[in-house]
Amino acid sequence: MKQRSTRRLKRHSGATLITAGLIALSTVFFVPSAQAAEYNSPFNVYGPVLGYNYKNQSTAYNTAPYQAWGRVRTADSSVLVPPGYMGAQVTLYRNGVRCRTAAMNYSQYNNNAWNVYTTGGTCGTGVYYAKGSTAAYNGNGYNTYYTAQSPSFNG
Repeated sequence: MKQRSTRRLKRHSGATLITAGLIALSTVFFVPSAQAAEYNSPFNVYGPVLGYNYKNQSTAYNTAPYQAWGRVRTADSSVLVPPGYMGAQVTLYRNGVRCRTAAMNYSQYNNNAWNVYTTGGTCGTGVYYAKGSTAAYNGNGYNTYYTAQSPSFNG
């Protein structure tokens, strides 16, 4: 005669088993990856220059190929300036040394913003950040204003 086990099996709902299975799978297969991010400097506001107020900013992107963006905007986005009134330049730095640069380029249309960016590429492992300058037409040439440096990232 067979003896019967006196142990009782605990019953679990299907939802509990599915949740436990998902947790186990996510623990086994989860591999953290670097988050794509942009590192923006604060805006610098300046002007008036020939009656217009502006703000500028630099941005570094940590997704390969790394890039830097420089931008200038009218302080009031509803205000458009004539072609050539805004210019921007930006440089991507690695370990404090120039990596890539987008030369000064001037707006070509009536608009409220102008952006430039470096061509993609890395310059090796290191600490990256962006910094640039912008130009505002003063009626007889340009006034130049530097952007704040973007926060840095390890690349």
